[in-house]
Amino acid sequence: MEDINNLITLLNLVAGVYFLIAGILRKGSLYKNDYPEEIQEETRKAISIFSIIAGILLTAISCLEIYKVENLQWLNYTLWGMCMVLVIVCIIYFKKKFGRYLK
Repeated sequence: MEDINNLITLLNLVAGVYFLIAGILRKGSLYKNDYPEEIQEETRKAISIFSIIAGILLTAISCLEIYKVENLQWLNYTLWGMCMVLVIVCIIYFKKKFGRYLK
């Protein structure tokens, strides 16, 4: 069971670093979409912001797991909760802002 937890932690770390790099450089598969040209720049900016925030959260969660910080278990749960809220906010934002373009 410990090996699976270590693997999941490592995958979270890789995903967090990927999100950070993709958000900063604005390159990667996150930005490949078929949105109309008139909203491409605005969507790329929004994706970049959400990507950087997700990267920071996932990297922080992974670091807490890797270093086995026992006293701050509440922080780990809080960061996971923030990740869930971020996903919901991202979906709502894109539906409200670009809903007429998305099908």
